[in-house]
Amino acid sequence: MSKIKNETIVQEQAKVKPKIEDIIATNLDGDMKRIALDFIAYLRVNKLNPVKTSAYCWKVNYKGKRIFTININKQSWFVLPYFDYINDFEDFVLENGLQNVYWDNIYYCVAGRGCNPKKSCAGGTTTIFFGKEIKGICSCRIFAWLDKPSETEINGIKILSELERQARAKS
Repeated sequence: MSKIKNETIVQEQAKVKPKIEDIIATNLDGDMKRIALDFIAYLRVNKLNPVKTSAYCWKVNYKGKRIFTININKQSWFVLPYFDYINDFEDFVLENGLQNVYWDNIYYCVAGRGCNPKKSCAGGTTTIFFGKEIKGICSCRIFAWLDKPSETEINGIKILSELERQARAKS
């Protein structure tokens, strides 16, 4: 009796190692597809090459440290920026109206969905971020989670990314 091979998407992608552009092309449509492809092109031009970490996830490092996580999956995508020096350029962010890129995409603590209610972070933390007090920010993850980011949000992230890279280069 012959065995029927039934591979999961994860197993198939582990063998093929598709480029992120190929996954975008097969999973996103319309503006989402255009914006995502533009963002990946921007990353590549700046030598920030996405590296596949799991079936739908890529990391992007700069100076040996993560600067973005990108996830693409069935008509959806999100970007998590890891900007360690973002507070160093707060004045620039506020002067140029870029604070909403973060304020509109705060990742709030959601105990029970990824967080552990028994950890001190359950319920989130309160912080001043770009001059605004924000309560309930998840302390297990990054501050911002850009779900299906708009072109305006991606353009803001590109500017913030350049500032972050400049700050990292000096440190």
